[in-house]
Amino acid sequence: MFPLHFNNYARSILLSPKNRVFRKKNSLLSGLSVKVICELDFYPIRDLLDKELIMEKKETEHQKIRKLGKDEKIPYDLLLIADETLEAIDKYIFGSDIYVLEQENKIIAAYVLQSINKNEIEIKNIAVVRDCQGKGIGKLLLRDAAFKAKGKGFKTIIIGTGDASIKQLYLYQKEGFEVFDIKKSFFINNYPEPIYENGIQLKHMIMLKKELM
Repeated sequence: MFPLHFNNYARSILLSPKNRVFRKKNSLLSGLSVKVICELDFYPIRDLLDKELIMEKKETEHQKIRKLGKDEKIPYDLLLIADETLEAIDKYIFGSDIYVLEQENKIIAAYVLQSINKNEIEIKNIAVVRDCQGKGIGKLLLRDAAFKAKGKGFKTIIIGTGDASIKQLYLYQKEGFEVFDIKKSFFINNYPEPIYENGIQLKHMIMLKKELM
């Protein structure tokens, strides 16, 4: 049941110009006060408030993530959680933007964005410190990356992961990414030692993309 008492934020949503139009289009709501509409527990209003509150929460979350300054130290220890060698990271890091999530003035997560062309951008690395994994931070980083990429005018965001990276493949697809390519023998050709994940040797890189609408 939707609460009968609303705070000022909820009232401002209902009274905004776009939602006065919404009320006029619904004869059931025509002429009713905000208080009465709220007490009716009218389901489109519930959906509207839910969406507005989620957007406000997303905006707050985005503010927690900042771009790493050019004069700041690259968090290699963190990035090595998602990539195997410094040499591999150095192949893309200097031509990319690094975004970090801080908690109590300590970097706990990061992702790296590198533009491919004017329409496409790729997440080259996405990592969360081990103590903070499993808390939804990876999802937050993915959404923030898409948010920032769209803001920069890109139409597609791309990410790659290993063929045995089950959790990553699940998360990326759940967040709207779709498989579009496979880089055969990528991990065999680009790393000096075999890499194992979930007890399986990584061989191919699975490439996924998400269209930014």
